[in-house]
Amino acid sequence: MLMRARDCWDLLPRDHAEVSRSVRSRYLPQEVGEPKDAYHGRIGRSSYPSTYRDAIRSFAGLLSRFQMSEPPTTLEASQNDVDMRGSSLRRFLSDVDQFVLRDGAAAILVEMPPADPGVTSKIEEIKSGRRPYLIALERSQVINWRSHLSGGREVLDLVVVRLEQETPDGDYGSKTEEVFMVMVPGAYRKVCLKVTKAGQYMEEVLEEGQTSLSEIPLVWIGATTNTIGSSDVAMDALAQLSIEHMQLRSDLAELIHKCALPAGVRIGDSLLPDGSPKPLTIGPNSVLDLPEGGEFKWAEISGGSLQRHQEEVLHVEKLMKEASLSFLWGDGGNRTATEAALASSQVSSQVRALIEGKLSAFRQLMHFWTQYSGEKLHPEAGISLSDSLIGKPMEANDVAQLTNLNVNGLISHQTTLEELQRGGILDPDLNVEEEIERIREEKEAAVEEAQAMMGMGAIPASPTDPASFAPEPTEGTGEEVSGAEAEKDLARQGG
Repeated sequence: MLMRARDCWDLLPRDHAEVSRSVRSRYLPQEVGEPKDAYHGRIGRSSYPSTYRDAIRSFAGLLSRFQMSEPPTTLEASQNDVDMRGSSLRRFLSDVDQFVLRDGAAAILVEMPPADPGVTSKIEEIKSGRRPYLIALERSQVINWRSHLSGGREVLDLVVVRLEQETPDGDYGSKTEEVFMVMVPGAYRKVCLKVTKAGQYMEEVLEEGQTSLSEIPLVWIGATTNTIGSSDVAMDALAQLSIEHMQLRSDLAELIHKCALPAGVRIGDSLLPDGSPKPLTIGPNSVLDLPEGGEFKWAEISGGSLQRHQEEVLHVEKLMKEASLSFLWGDGGNRTATEAALASSQVSSQVRALIEGKLSAFRQLMHFWTQYSGEKLHPEAGISLSDSLIGKPMEANDVAQLTNLNVNGLISHQTTLEELQRGGILDPDLNVEEEIERIREEKEAAVEEAQAMMGMGAIPASPTDPASFAPEPTEGTGEEVSGAEAEKDLARQGG
């Protein structure tokens, strides 16, 4: 299942040099009796859309709209580079969310650089820039673990993580070596496996050391549960549908490739002495001579199979849209109200499980971070994330009705702003209470300005009154003219 998810994430790559060994060939196998060249051509004409990967990235983008509250000082100062590779906290957690949606779970390892022997005080350590950092791990990298329950909380006794380490290869190259990090509370060991002459594996210790924590600083985030190693793959249905869609599209492309062109049919022509038909040449400069009663026509293969394949492709595409949560924003087809409500409740439950798992995991992450940094964790520290992020955005009619209710005094300003925020009209990061206070201050300032103008004898015009935009009349400063000169001017203008 994890391999299928990873293959779909990588868009089922095909190796043009070794088509029969490519990833795509596992999902488009060679048919019995199919020539090798024809099979390679079929693989080359196949296409796999990025619907699966795009859906996961879009979903993860919604889950990344969170706000931190009371974070540790060192974490807040490092939120633009939490992994010491230039990733911001929001980007880092978005990548982890993508792993969770794709594989059903992921893990975050909280690490601390080794202490500098020359640093003797906490102040010197802070000045040196030594601080905790985060490492994102895919589900497949956590290969073994042992845990127990303590006070209703799962505590890890041992974790083995598979990592890839680059080592020099020659003067300019490098190669990737598989290493294993074995962690127990308060200690770690990095090893690799070497093959002996007898063909057996031998463990070679590359690095080992102690940590200042009494726990293993690994946080497990699951799509359905945060119990390590136990979580369903949330988007597996979409992965299967996307593969089925590619297979149907491949079959349809083959039918079109082989059956779309009509075939010439010649009736009544004589045969050659050996019984074979005469060569047929068709072109603007060729002539076809037929005997009396003979006939030549074009015959096209029936398109019933093509139509059935096209209908099936459209049906699978509809299922893919529903599985990728696009039905929440419309395209619901002819669903009844009950079907729509059940589907919405199901997705809402999945979203709530993802959000609750992320909130719990981030709280545990902060705990390990402060254990390394020596800071005190605030009781309210964590992140806030609304479970209404996946709700259907408001339409123009909904906004107009909500505004009318507010204008008529049937609902408060705060409720109006909160509903607009929940409906995706206002920024989710907008602080409603601060916005209401800002509106109140602006109204008070406008009243004070109006009172000041009235005190000076001026009546402020309504901003919507067109007369308020008319220029003020000015007194003329032109030269005085006599009546005779004015009559001459009028006569010239009339003439």
